[in-house]
Amino acid sequence: FLTDALLDEIAEKERYLVPTLSPEARRVEVGDAPEDPALLRWMSMATEAMYDTVGRAVTRGVRIVAGTDAGMPHVRHGDLPFEMVHLAKAGLSNLAAIESATRVAAQALGIDDLVGQVAEGRVADLLLVDGDPLATLAILEDPTRIKAVIQAGRVSVDRRLLD
Repeated sequence: FLTDALLDEIAEKERYLVPTLSPEARRVEVGDAPEDPALLRWMSMATEAMYDTVGRAVTRGVRIVAGTDAGMPHVRHGDLPFEMVHLAKAGLSNLAAIESATRVAAQALGIDDLVGQVAEGRVADLLLVDGDPLATLAILEDPTRIKAVIQAGRVSVDRRLLD
């Protein structure tokens, strides 16, 4: 329910928005509707507004960071790709959704000199995936499509030999 004026101020002051669409999106996905009609109406309005707000934020130049509120009902740690898919549904490009979880998140945390992008001098945390997440973000939600995980420059998961 952020106004355009507030979104403009966020962009102007170079702040970040972490919309955390996952709790509501998961609730809708699993059909966890409240029994109270007033609460159901409120949650439906909020779910609709969250996508609209993110879309308006994107067009106004607000920097978006992916976050999940892991621990909320139906949202687990490791569900960041689900959030990225919903950020794209709300108006981010697939590349911008990936950057919201990497480069832009690192900037928001003030650690972009260490992590957040593939560059010399940065910590090498990488995923090797089967497919192109720029074409289909949902690839990142499918563990069978994650072929290798590289953390701090070392392979920590390697499924390539299993194929």
